[in-house]
Amino acid sequence: MMREIAVVGSGYMGGGIAQVFGLAGARVALADVSAEIARDNYHRLIAESKEFVAEGLFPEGATETLETNLWPAASLAGLAGGFHRRGRPRDPVGQAGHVAPNQWRRPA
Repeated sequence: MMREIAVVGSGYMGGGIAQVFGLAGARVALADVSAEIARDNYHRLIAESKEFVAEGLFPEGATETLETNLWPAASLAGLAGGFHRRGRPRDPVGQAGHVAPNQWRRPA
């Protein structure tokens, strides 16, 4: 079964979560406030995985697995409906459209 996951926030916490899912065989889109940040963190995660393999923290072949299973998303909006389940587009927010990060608010 192919699993596709989007991790929003590609820093140290989100990146680590993405690595765990990627090593478990899921396809993982890394999303952040900009495509550039997601891309930079993707490259950081790949570089870290090489170090982790050398230190024995990740198994041999982990870097290649992550290179296959992780990718930097171009935008958050591009992920909405980008994943499919049983051939139908799926809205990860549960409603039409999406909420941009700058529209998120804490409850009053």
